[in-house]
Amino acid sequence: MKNIIENYIKDLQKKNLSKNTLEAYRRDVEKFSEFVRNREERILSVDTVTIMAFVQYLQREGRAT
Repeated sequence: MKNIIENYIKDLQKKNLSKNTLEAYRRDVEKFSEFVRNREERILSVDTVTIMAFVQYLQREGRAT
């Protein structure tokens, strides 16, 4: 999974996004990866239910509106 995240960030770098934006994207993707791993799901099995659960998790943490 780490390689996938690194490749994603490298692709974003090609878009000339700011360093802060890249770091924010990295944090968000790593947080999502950790969430999926803690649910003992495979990343390839992620569906809208998992994504909605993640959004609810972020809301409880005060990180999403």
